[in-house]
Amino acid sequence: MIRTLMLLVLGFLLFSAESISAHKSPSFLGSYKITYYYLAQEKSGGNWPLYSAQCRKLIRRTSKEFYLELSREGSGKLRDGRIINFEERCDCAKPGFQGGRICYSLLESARFPWGRGALMGKDFFPLQPFQSVAVDTSRVPLGSWLYLPKLKGVVAPNGEILNGCVRAGDTGKLVQGRHLDLFSGTYEWSEKLRKTLKAKRVQVYNGVGRCDRGKAAANGN
Repeated sequence: MIRTLMLLVLGFLLFSAESISAHKSPSFLGSYKITYYYLAQEKSGGNWPLYSAQCRKLIRRTSKEFYLELSREGSGKLRDGRIINFEERCDCAKPGFQGGRICYSLLESARFPWGRGALMGKDFFPLQPFQSVAVDTSRVPLGSWLYLPKLKGVVAPNGEILNGCVRAGDTGKLVQGRHLDLFSGTYEWSEKLRKTLKAKRVQVYNGVGRCDRGKAAANGN
């Protein structure tokens, strides 16, 4: 009798534990630091050289200000409208942000009007303002859809009403651990969004089922 009672109690406790576990949201990924990056804009010329991959070709000379900004942001727009993007680290380049020496590639502006994100498979992610995020791939796999409630319903600086969905389409040397770097188009847009959100951290959820269909699916591959 006592043994039967003990088994019943144990069974009840196990059932209760499973019920509690089932009610926990499996889609919640945690609280993440949020920062912003953008497409650098060349405003003037200068004597700082921008080289193509493997130092094969001088793309152009630019200002020190743009050179440093480009090396920090990774993508930029030249005054003639061409889009330039991080390609590789190389010895021929002058030291840029944090001493990094970078060679660049020119992109198809029609395909990558805002620059290029990370390589996934055989193709690169096209960056899209307020939808692309750089991630630490040891924590968030490339291509993952994420849902940020903090962004839902926010009117972005370009007039778009955000749905809270973003996609992991880029990486960054400084993006480590629970950290999202949200691509925001321009410096001005980045600053406006930062002031609107007034947040250093955001709650992050798995966006599968919420973000990977319909309008949101237009973001990237």
